Amino acid sequence: MSFQWYEKNFLWWELLLSIIFALAFLAVMKCGSIEPKLIELLNDSRNPLYTSIASIAGAILGFVIAGFSIIYALLDHDELERVKESSHAKDIQKTYMSAIRALALTTFLAMLAILFDKDSNPCVVMFYLNIFGVTLSSFRVWRCIWILENLVEIFTSK
Repeated sequence: MSFQWYEKNFLWWELLLSIIFALAFLAVMKCGSIEPKLIELLNDSRNPLYTSIASIAGAILGFVIAGFSIIYALLDHDELERVKESSHAKDIQKTYMSAIRALALTTFLAMLAILFDKDSNPCVVMFYLNIFGVTLSSFRVWRCIWILENLVEIFTSK
């Protein structure tokens, strides 16, 4: 079975999947009357949760930026000349830039949540936005790892 429709627009499909996941999570929380329990569960955990999300997303953002720089430096090697001359070089750039934006967004959303989602005045919307950001960033980082793995395989095979 061919997934050309997915392969050609994988960044859009993964964005859509992230939105669907976040909305499904929201629907389960709202329709299942679980949200009050979630708010209670987050008491005394909000700040550490959002601090961890911001720290991890920021650290991974640095690694993705470094990986992007290394990949572009390696594209000048003869082993990767085919990749550089193909249309996939543009896909690599788009994917890494999308991952950088997603991780920056996730870091920003977590920092906003630190400021606005307090135990004394819960803003559960910030939690749902962070669910979306973490999901999207996970897809993007997974894709960057996949690209890096394939480039290393090409680079090391002779």
